[in-house]
Amino acid sequence: DDVVWVLLKNKIDDATKKTIETLNIAGIGFDPKETRVYPEASAAAQLLGFVGKNSDGVDQGYFGLEGFYDFTLTGKPGFLSRQEDASGNPILIGSQKEILATGGVDLVTTIDKSIQLIIEKKLVEGIQKYSASGGTAIVMNPQTGAILAMSSYPSYDPATYYNYGNEYFINPAVSLSFEPGSVFKVVVMASALDAGVITPDTKCEICDGPHKIDKYSIETWNQQYFPNSTMTDVIVHSDNVGMTFVSQKMGIDPLYDYLTRFGIGQPTDVDLQGELDPKLRDKKLWGVVDLATASFTLSRKSRKMVGSRILFPPVITKAHE
Repeated sequence: DDVVWVLLKNKIDDATKKTIETLNIAGIGFDPKETRVYPEASAAAQLLGFVGKNSDGVDQGYFGLEGFYDFTLTGKPGFLSRQEDASGNPILIGSQKEILATGGVDLVTTIDKSIQLIIEKKLVEGIQKYSASGGTAIVMNPQTGAILAMSSYPSYDPATYYNYGNEYFINPAVSLSFEPGSVFKVVVMASALDAGVITPDTKCEICDGPHKIDKYSIETWNQQYFPNSTMTDVIVHSDNVGMTFVSQKMGIDPLYDYLTRFGIGQPTDVDLQGELDPKLRDKKLWGVVDLATASFTLSRKSRKMVGSRILFPPVITKAHE
């Protein structure tokens, strides 16, 4: 216990350790340390995050699950306070206070490794096929909202995070906003059906061509038009003009109310560090053009709904010591 030692090198690999041991240098020793291992390299990197050093040189989790659950995973150090004599020996009748250390917990995630590896592969293939700068894929359990897989590209290797810029660490799935485009049409259509202003067989009265609102012209994505389309046809054709018809049937106040009830513009409370929740534009600022365009695109969707239940997307199912 009275040996004084000086740190020469931190985190050496096994090969280096064995080489030094063969030299039999007196006074050279090794102190084992726990470390994070990432056997799948960059797979789910933004989802997991990484363990780095804080300003005091202490291990700390950053981003993703590592950042969100850093305190839970780390545990608490112990503490011993006691009176000692001039030689440093404890005074038996002196006061003493001890707090035992508590270890961190293990986390069990909802991630399905097979699905995760599949979407990692397919995402890269899709990005390369369409020459995209990046992309994100999420797979959820529709009954529970649990995240089964989440991947973004470009990615990084958390084992060598120090070789990458900060832009790689952000998880676009929760930390960046985007316009969902046509996938938002099902939200507006579902709202209109629930409100009873349309039925699946309601005929679109303006779907015979571009529809002018104020000084703007609403057009379909492929310049094809289908007069008297049913609401089912509108979804099948991903018809912007048909969705404009739906939004006009709804009106600003009812549609805004439904979007709020869907959780749009509110945090999902997903257990990942850095979630962004872009707000809905103030309803007082909405006009006829906003009503029309909101029917086929809007800011980031933020919650998954089944029936009348909002599903919060968990990543962790349980934690145990």
